[in-house]
Amino acid sequence: MAFEGAAMETVFHDVPLTTGLKTYQKSKLDGHSYSILDPQTDLTLLDLRGLGLRKLGLQQKDLIETEKDTYPQTRSWAEACHAAFPAAQGMVWVSRQHNTTQAVVLFEDRISLGTLVVNQAPQSITMPPSGHYTSLLELAQSIDVKIA
Repeated sequence: MAFEGAAMETVFHDVPLTTGLKTYQKSKLDGHSYSILDPQTDLTLLDLRGLGLRKLGLQQKDLIETEKDTYPQTRSWAEACHAAFPAAQGMVWVSRQHNTTQAVVLFEDRISLGTLVVNQAPQSITMPPSGHYTSLLELAQSIDVKIA
């Protein structure tokens, strides 16, 4: 499930939300990789899910379910959260692109060396033996996207 969420938030993030077959250029996959990091301690994350958003006086449509044209405002929210919650090491929310996955942003200046360890080293999503390309093709098919 984590791979699907990551792929939807990156590779397929800007694929139009329309019905019917959409084409995605395979060359856009160049340079994309997938890895798994494991935290060695519990992380303190600002909760931007349901009740956490409500506590901030926000709804998902205000912050999570926004379009590209509002990204400057959402970046401002992230900066404000960073400033207002000095103990927070990052933020967590429900992925807009894959709503059974949680998305996380970590604040680099608040993550100590050794807090995260590599569980799975970065692997190209298009090169064997990772198997990620097969997963990507299956995901693409499920959202009517042809990688060509």
